[in-house]
Amino acid sequence: MVEETGNQRYYRAPCPGCGAPVEFRSAQSTHAVCPYCQSTVVRQGDTLARTGKMAELFDDFSPLQLFAAGRIQDKPFTLIGRLQYTYPGGRWTEWIAALDGDRTAILSEDNGAYVFALPFDLQRAAPPPVDLRVGSTSAFAGQSYTVTSNEQVALTSAQGELPHLPELGRAFAMVELRNDRGLVLSIDYGTATPSAYLGRSVQLEDLQLTGLRDESAKDEKGRGFNCPNCGSPVVVNLADSKSITCGSCNSIIDLSQGIGGELKHAAQDEPVRPLITLGTMASCRARSGRWSASSTAWARSPATTRCSAGTSTCSTTRSAASVSWSTPKTAGAWSSRPPAHQ
Repeated sequence: MVEETGNQRYYRAPCPGCGAPVEFRSAQSTHAVCPYCQSTVVRQGDTLARTGKMAELFDDFSPLQLFAAGRIQDKPFTLIGRLQYTYPGGRWTEWIAALDGDRTAILSEDNGAYVFALPFDLQRAAPPPVDLRVGSTSAFAGQSYTVTSNEQVALTSAQGELPHLPELGRAFAMVELRNDRGLVLSIDYGTATPSAYLGRSVQLEDLQLTGLRDESAKDEKGRGFNCPNCGSPVVVNLADSKSITCGSCNSIIDLSQGIGGELKHAAQDEPVRPLITLGTMASCRARSGRWSASSTAWARSPATTRCSAGTSTCSTTRSAASVSWSTPKTAGAWSSRPPAHQ
């Protein structure tokens, strides 16, 4: 059933799994995840067919959420879907943004870094991913790019409506290339014909977003759970922490799969006793920045570095490059002045 609210047209149909309404806000969306029973559904004409059940989302404590709205190049967009991926180095999220005129874009989020990108025509067949080695250069549509990342990734969960839905757990290549104009080109090998997106790094505050999560990691609110070994409360302060040590029994707890399921742990017969107490803060006069003991080693950055007692990772906030946007001449073709600094 098609409904209209103002200038926006919606397609709504009952979920074949539970009967609850499932909405499609974009004509480009072919799949959706029921918000009530987590069934994955595909549009087939005016009806929906159930294709399976989606895995539970990993709570990454992102400030973003479905139906958050913003503006890019003074054009409105709304976040209507989310894809969560894992790769050997961690996790990242692709948010599906519905633009005007039934177009969709991707706002990718990786540990506090964001890239807004539009579908892009490579104007030639995508090279095999093995040919795009990190550090090598390649040209697409008259622009030269350097390969900055080439990873085997896998979908772990999804939410909302989606223009495509990779098979859960199936590994495929994802390649990212950048150039000296600040453009970011992503090639997704998750489909028979690889898809490409072109955009650039953005700052959330520049997107004029509304409808963000109140309990976001930006507010630095910790996650809490009970130690699986002794039951004592444990608080995780960083969303990207992969492990943490219980302050009561010194067990090492694995956080790589999130804290929503069964937690693996290992007891320490002889816990490490660092000479400097974890969480101690200090200042270095030689260069700007903050230092903090996060495990048995030190982490340093000329930018602001924030660490937490007992965690194995640090997060760093660096100064954002100054970026100027201009209206793309074609879909996905961004143009701009070079960033003031990288």
